[in-house]
Amino acid sequence: SSRVLWTLAVTQFVNSCKALLTLIDNALANAKAKSLDESKLTINHIQVNQAPKGRRRTYRAHGRINAFMSNPCHIELFAEAREVNIAKAAAPA
Repeated sequence: SSRVLWTLAVTQFVNSCKALLTLIDNALANAKAKSLDESKLTINHIQVNQAPKGRRRTYRAHGRINAFMSNPCHIELFAEAREVNIAKAAAPA
């Protein structure tokens, strides 16, 4: 039983990471479409908000019906191309 719960927890983390990686790939594609330098792209803001629950039904034995809820979210990601200014080291005297 604990092994099943552990597997479900790992699956949720993997799916969450896949969703974030998809958003990052989309941001890179948008930068490329706008002819921005992808190497200068930085993430300014990322926010995850809870969305309304999806309600469905699951049909059980003996004519029973249980709720089958999903827990979606809204993910916000802001990225911009920044110029990276690195201070030059002072020349030795």
